[in-house]
Parts: sequence; C-alpha cells; structure tokens
Amino acid sequence: MKKSKVTTKNIVAAFACSALLGVAVVENNQNNAMGTQMVSAQEIPTIEGIISQNQTKVDEAQKTLREKQAAQQQTQSVLDSTTQSIENFDYETAETNNDVAKAELAYAQQAYNNATKSLEYVQKLNQNKLTDDEKKTKTWGSKF
Repeated sequence: MKKSKVTTKNIVAAFACSALLGVAVVENNQNNAMGTQMVSAQEIPTIEGIISQNQTKVDEAQKTLREKQAAQQQTQSVLDSTTQSIENFDYETAETNNDVAKAELAYAQQAYNNATKSLEYVQKLNQNKLTDDEKKTKTWGSKF
C-alpha cells in the first residue's frame, strides 16, 4: 500500500466533499419530509372539517339525550300519577261498595227467582184454566 501524503489541500478537499455530501443528504431528507407532509396534508381533513363533524355528532347526541329525557319524564309522570292514585284509593269505600254490590246482586237474584216462580205459577194456572175451559166446553157442548 502506498502512503498518501496528507496535505492541507487534501484535507480541504475532503471537508468540501463531506460538506457537499451532507448538504445533499439534508436536502434529500427535507424533500422526503416535505413529500410526506404534503401527502399527509391531503389525507388529513381540515380542522374546520373535523370541528364540523364533531359538532354534528354532538348535536345528534344532544338530540338523542333530549328525547330520552322527555321519555323518562313521561314515564316518571305516569309513575307519579299511578302512585298518587294508589295512595288516594279508598279501600274502605271500595270494600263497602263491593259489599253493597254483592247485597244488591243477591237481592236481584232473589227477585229473579221469585219472578220465575210466579211466572211458572201463572203458566200452571193458565194451563189449568184451559183444562177447565175445555171441560166446560165439552160439558156444555154435550148438553146442547
């Protein structure tokens, strides 16, 4: 191997090549980064777009929440009304009314039974009367 002579000229040349190579690498990296940034910028929606999408989602969620709250209020209102009705229900009066209704039903049943017996009796009397009329007719008819 041949020994090279280190001179100032050689050192400066080496630094110059190294600097040029460094500049080229940095430039290449910057170009790559800028290219990536440009692609990324095209893929990423704008801040306004993101805010608009999020606002739409928030509006829909608030609408759903209001609907659920309204349904809950209606359910609570029905529950409160039912609870109030149960609390205000007069069991003693209802029991008394039930007893009265039972007594009236028993009285009506007895009246119906009496009416049925009366009807049967009247029908029997009518049958007996017809029989008597038939007897009279036969008796009178035979005498003339």
